Amino acid sequence: MATWSPRANEIFLQALEIRDPAARSALVDEACREEPGLREQVQSLLDAGEQAGSFLNRPAEGITGAYTPAVGDETATSLPRECAGTVIGPYKLLQQIGEGGMGTVFMAEQTEPVKRKVALKV
Repeated sequence: MATWSPRANEIFLQALEIRDPAARSALVDEACREEPGLREQVQSLLDAGEQAGSFLNRPAEGITGAYTPAVGDETATSLPRECAGTVIGPYKLLQQIGEGGMGTVFMAEQTEPVKRKVALKV
């Protein structure tokens, strides 16, 4: 398992800001010129980002409902709260089956790439 490198992450984030592939490559080459292993780590992060696509660049479709903030949480009053019937990407929430400090678990129906019931933690 690879070790996380704060320097590789820093260069990766700088490279993401550059849209032109040649300019991006030049930045990475310059930043990693003394360390081939670092160049390899940054390129691995860039490749993984390309494979992930742009699904994180847009909000999930169909989120409805009202968010109930925690006691004293005055900054989150406009955030949505998921409920049965909410659609998040390829998942339709059917019913809540659990809740804890790190999220809520729903039974959901996945519609793509296969139709099946799943547990989805939100």
